[in-house]
Amino acid sequence: MANPTDYQTYAGVADSLEEAVKAAHAKIPIREGRDFVICRVLEWGYQRGGFVDAKQFFAVVIEDDLSELHR
Repeated sequence: MANPTDYQTYAGVADSLEEAVKAAHAKIPIREGRDFVICRVLEWGYQRGGFVDAKQFFAVVIEDDLSELHR
């Protein structure tokens, strides 16, 4: 896999980490000739705040290089 900084990143925010990854993953366009997308999480975290001490998760993903699957 090439350097992760060579890829476009996609970010998602949600009430849980799983939903944040799903939101970021859904932003990756499907390439022609493929019917699925595989992503890799580069960064994740959460922030707290507000009157009710709400927690928001975020995730930053990149599309994984599928050439590794065909070796």
